[in-house]
Amino acid sequence: MKAQTLKGFRDFLPKEARKRSYVLNTLKKVFESYGFEPLETPALEYAEVLTGKYGDEGDKLMYRFKDLGGRQVALRYDQTVPLARVVVQYGNDLPLPFKRYQIQPVWRAENTQKGRYREFLQVDVDTIGSSSPLADKEIIDLVLNCYQKLGFKNFKILLNDRKVFENLDKKAVVLLYLLALTYVPLLSDCLMGGQTSMIGLLLFVLIYVSSKSRRDIMAGLFLSMGLYYKPSLFCIYFILMIL
Repeated sequence: MKAQTLKGFRDFLPKEARKRSYVLNTLKKVFESYGFEPLETPALEYAEVLTGKYGDEGDKLMYRFKDLGGRQVALRYDQTVPLARVVVQYGNDLPLPFKRYQIQPVWRAENTQKGRYREFLQVDVDTIGSSSPLADKEIIDLVLNCYQKLGFKNFKILLNDRKVFENLDKKAVVLLYLLALTYVPLLSDCLMGGQTSMIGLLLFVLIYVSSKSRRDIMAGLFLSMGLYYKPSLFCIYFILMIL
């Protein structure tokens, strides 16, 4: 028998384990200074608690099996669904707002690659039972404090809000997503002086402002993507424009 870990799983020898402990202890001190309490949930949940909560992809990546008692169980996939189960199960015994942090491993049977593992530690902080924007503000402040306590100086926190997309057509949301995937790197390359990127960006803008047809706009998107990512396919995308 060869002594080795399973693919996607890791050992942490003392040197690395000490580093992890330092980071986690620092985070815990910050969390508790804001009044957040620790929560731990079992590694195993009834499969019906977890399945159907993450979409088809999540169900495929979930470790599920039948235990010796014949029960269908699953390993913790994330910490949000177990938190929801805790709130429902112990709702009458929990103070509101319920401020909790949770630091535990989760398991996902995905293809392993650099920086992605099948077992990894997840750190969650949530406030349950408050609709005040001050609760969100507190968590943002907490995250900022965590980075500072860990010694980071040059960092950026990006914020998003689902309400921005509330009144948008779903097709428009998909188009915005494609635009973001394409033009963030493209615009960045433009700023660095990339001539191909500049041509692609100007081409799309020209098509966008001169056409009201969704088909033409999408074709323009793929055309400029082809020019930036794979110029050899430029002619294929050009055909889309004239169909």
